Amino acid sequence: MPAIVVSRRRRSPAFVSACLLLAGVSLTACTSGPALPPPAEASPEPRAFLGGAPFPALTLTRLPGQAPPYLGAPSPRRELFAAPSLAGPGDGSRESPWTDLRGALRRLEPGDHLTLLPGVWTAAMHLDEHCRNGLPEAPIRLSAAPRSRLVPPEGARFGLFVERSFWAIDGIEVSPTGAGTVAVLVHDAQNVHLSRCFLHDGKANGLVIGPGARNVTVEQCEISGFQRGSADAHGVTILPATTGIRLENNHVHHNSGDSVQIVGPEQLATDPFDPRHLPLKPARDITVRGNRMHEDRENAVDIKTATDVEISQNRIWGYRPSSGSRFGEAVVVHYGATNVTVRENLVAGAHTGIVVDRGTLAGQPAAALPRQIVLERNYLRGDARADTAIFVIDSERVEVLHNVIEAYPTALVFLGRDGRNPRHVAVNNLAIDPSRLAFRASRLADVARFEHNVFALSGSELRCRVGRQTVPLRSVLAEGLLPATVIAGSVHVPGGDLDRIAGVSVIDRGAPIPGRNFLGAAPDIGIAEH
Repeated sequence: MPAIVVSRRRRSPAFVSACLLLAGVSLTACTSGPALPPPAEASPEPRAFLGGAPFPALTLTRLPGQAPPYLGAPSPRRELFAAPSLAGPGDGSRESPWTDLRGALRRLEPGDHLTLLPGVWTAAMHLDEHCRNGLPEAPIRLSAAPRSRLVPPEGARFGLFVERSFWAIDGIEVSPTGAGTVAVLVHDAQNVHLSRCFLHDGKANGLVIGPGARNVTVEQCEISGFQRGSADAHGVTILPATTGIRLENNHVHHNSGDSVQIVGPEQLATDPFDPRHLPLKPARDITVRGNRMHEDRENAVDIKTATDVEISQNRIWGYRPSSGSRFGEAVVVHYGATNVTVRENLVAGAHTGIVVDRGTLAGQPAAALPRQIVLERNYLRGDARADTAIFVIDSERVEVLHNVIEAYPTALVFLGRDGRNPRHVAVNNLAIDPSRLAFRASRLADVARFEHNVFALSGSELRCRVGRQTVPLRSVLAEGLLPATVIAGSVHVPGGDLDRIAGVSVIDRGAPIPGRNFLGAAPDIGIAEH
């Protein structure tokens, strides 16, 4: 498909939208399938504990009532105000606020702080070439008072368009009503900070971080209810040619696509408007940490070709098979994703927990294999509708370490189609009640280190499948093919406390992993280190 190359020329929002549409990235809505009903009430948030504290911790960047960090800037140079539905132009003071939003934004200078006073703004906000950039030592600040809401007019491409650098935006509520209105687009800008924003109930994507965006932080925002019937509407979309993107402590849920999708160059190849036709580079240095993601139509996190990605300390729940997600996967890592870490997440109530898979695109050559993927110290908790906890297929060097898997019929799957040795690692994991299969593998040789794991099932015999043959797990252990692997009976996690595994000893029972510290004589099996 055609795509975008970063251009330093200034682009209007309409031009950027046209580029993205030509590139095949559906950022605007169209009639596609029956409308979904309004989002259902969220199911209860899952809870787990480690060391007496909630797991994961979800530590907030800052507490309610604290001033935003605003890139570490000093006090504002000027305090300015704007309010809707007032007579007269105003002078920007609290007593006589500006009423022309576009004009107010264009008047701001480095170090200024503009507060939007309560009311409904029926306009789109464009931070484009007509606005100034902030400075590293003097960013421009834009904040909204409670009960201040932005409702873009019908036909607007975006609610908030950010193409200026060193801007800090706090507390903005955007509620798009138009069929093709993206709530927020950050494009070709650096050092942008979005905090405590509420993006909700639109008919296109919520937040899009586009080519050329660098050092963008999104924290403590809620992004929900973006619905396009049976078509995708993602909470957050990160496009190629972006770097240094941080999504931290947000709440993303009930969207008709993914909570977070990282798009690869296999979907966006070159810019049709750039005569050089330079290829796009994958997104790089992406962190998704400490978020709550649940009950979207597709996945919590979908990572296509990108590099240096960390998905850590998130709570993820309520992902079921649907028209957009055949297996109800919570986290998907595919195409040519490289150096991806999925660590210390709580995944609950997902049909399939974590999938690593090459993937395919219609009419294109086979994608590169995902490689150097680490799945470490996650708690994957199934339920009566769960299927497989960790599913690895057509990839290279996937390390599955210190995870606790509970109540998934199949705990681990390692499959490959081309006969190569993918050099996977599965060490120090605890799988509780894998009633169907402890593991499945095309060949045991595909897992270079498959050792020091505990499989526990009460009242039944554990089974595994190697190639096309399903056999008792104890027979594979008897052949010495899974060193130091333990079969246990009744094991459970009392009260969801991962520090108090009951029914089997996990302390000092694991194998050392190069580059990872542990307490005691040897690593513990599972998440906790005692």
